[in-house]
Amino acid sequence: MSVRRGTAVAASGFVVSLVVSLLAAELAVRGLGLLDRVAPFPRQLFRAGDAPDLPYRLTPGADVQLGDVRVRVNRFGLRGEEIEPRPSPGTRRWLVLGDSVAYGHLLPESDSLPVRLERELRRRGRVVEVLNGAAPGYNTSAEFAFLRDVGLGLAPDGVILAVSLNDFGPAPELGSLGFLVDPPAGFDWGPAWLEERSELYALLRWAVSYLRMGGLPGRGGENARGEAAWAALDRAVAAQHKRFYAKPAGPGWQSVRRSLRAIRDLTAEHAIALVVAVFPEQDQVGAEPLNLDPQARWRGLCEELGLRCVDLWPAFADAALAPGEPLFSDAQHPSPRGLEISARALAEAVDL
Repeated sequence: MSVRRGTAVAASGFVVSLVVSLLAAELAVRGLGLLDRVAPFPRQLFRAGDAPDLPYRLTPGADVQLGDVRVRVNRFGLRGEEIEPRPSPGTRRWLVLGDSVAYGHLLPESDSLPVRLERELRRRGRVVEVLNGAAPGYNTSAEFAFLRDVGLGLAPDGVILAVSLNDFGPAPELGSLGFLVDPPAGFDWGPAWLEERSELYALLRWAVSYLRMGGLPGRGGENARGEAAWAALDRAVAAQHKRFYAKPAGPGWQSVRRSLRAIRDLTAEHAIALVVAVFPEQDQVGAEPLNLDPQARWRGLCEELGLRCVDLWPAFADAALAPGEPLFSDAQHPSPRGLEISARALAEAVDL
């Protein structure tokens, strides 16, 4: 056998062995469910939406464990306990729309904004129920679609639109593997199409991204390098948002304006009260220099559309002057204390 032929045979054997090994690894990753163990959200939590502008929904009837947090989804696809299709006589029903802030990302159901708001309103003597129609990653367009396709059927008397300062961005999509496709900002690498087909590749891609963040997914303070990386990412996200709101324009802001107008018109058509609640971010509370351009832009948009807008920044700013637990879990998500303050401020607004 010639040297050239022997080399070709060896190369072919290596390729075959590599392919077999990769296939075996792919089967092992799928069989052991490794991707579900490291994903921010298990695939059982989401299903595809029913319209192009509603890319995904919480899966009706899902009951999953995310670390120490149990997430249960009722038959209507809302986080929380089972409810009747219509409120009982004499009960005023509010529906909260929003993203991970209102949904209660990484928080027990009892700490979520809708539960805390319901508790606060009942403490004030109101006969109410507050439903959680939020989902991680939703933007204003998806929130309108959810109200149109699901929320109206629940006969709410009022809607609270919980605004996060990143709502101008696109919502994630539900990938073919069943996970939300929204790679960590600044850590995108490799062909995304392969991530949509191979659980092994997706696992490796996510692992490399999180290793660059200094550790495993999460912000548990495992090591100083990881904490520094998360802090740097928080600063970058905050700076990006402030740059956008310095002069909001483009398709993102056009989508916000169009969707907010659609929510206004839909609620008005069905005689549903509407309150827009704007959440601050961590760098806006107890820090200098203070940049409140985002709140000014949202208040201006609400004024333009004739909407009632509740700016939650003053409540957070006042709370920051008093001792207590931190008001935020990260750059964008209020802590349980922050959500309690939000619930009190909103109760003042909706307690008519």
